[in-house]
Amino acid sequence: MRISGKLCLVMSLGLCVTGAICQMAGQQASSAAPTSGAASTNSPIRQVDFRNFSYPTSCSEGDTRFPAAIPVKNGGWGPANKSDNNSYWVNAPFYGRLLGGNEEQAVILGDCSLGNGDEDEIFVYGMRAGKPQLIQLIKYPDWAPDRDSYDVTSIAIKNDKLLVTYTAGGNHAQPAWSVTRVMIWNGGKFVSGPATRKPYKP
Repeated sequence: MRISGKLCLVMSLGLCVTGAICQMAGQQASSAAPTSGAASTNSPIRQVDFRNFSYPTSCSEGDTRFPAAIPVKNGGWGPANKSDNNSYWVNAPFYGRLLGGNEEQAVILGDCSLGNGDEDEIFVYGMRAGKPQLIQLIKYPDWAPDRDSYDVTSIAIKNDKLLVTYTAGGNHAQPAWSVTRVMIWNGGKFVSGPATRKPYKP
C-alpha cells in the first residue's frame, strides 16, 4: 500500500510528539527516584540475621542461669536444664537513621523471662567495618527515669527518633498508663526525652 507524503509527515510529527512526552516522563520519573540517603532494603545492617544472633544481655547480671551472651535461634533461647523456666526472646528489628547520618541502625527489643517476671531491654546496633556493632543497650531506667515501668508494649522509629511505649502506674496486673517516651541521641548515647501518656487499655 502506498502512503502519501502528507500522511508520512503527520506520522513523523506524531512520533516526535510521542518521543518528547516519553522523554519528559522519563525525566520526571528519574527526578522522583529515591536519593542515596533514603532507606534501602540493601543497606548493610538489614543483611544481619538478628533472629539468629548472640546478644550481650543484662539478664546475666546477678543471675547465673543466663549466659553473658545469649545465642538466640529463631528469635528465642532456652536453658539446657529444662527445669529452669527462664528464657529469652527478641522481636524482629526496626530500622532507621537514629544517629543523624545516612546509615541505618537496627533496634531490637529483648525480653528476659525470669519465671516469676520479665525484664525488657533494647539493643541498638550499627555497622562498623562490615560487622554489626552494639551502639547501646538501653535498660528500663533509661526510658523510665522515675523507674515507673512494667512492660514495653512496643517500640517504633518515627522521623528518625526512637519511641518506646510501656505500661506504668497502678500495678503490674492493672497498669494505669500507657507511656510513650522519645529517646534522643545526644552524640554519645540515647537519653530520655519528652513523654506522653494516656490511660492504659488492655
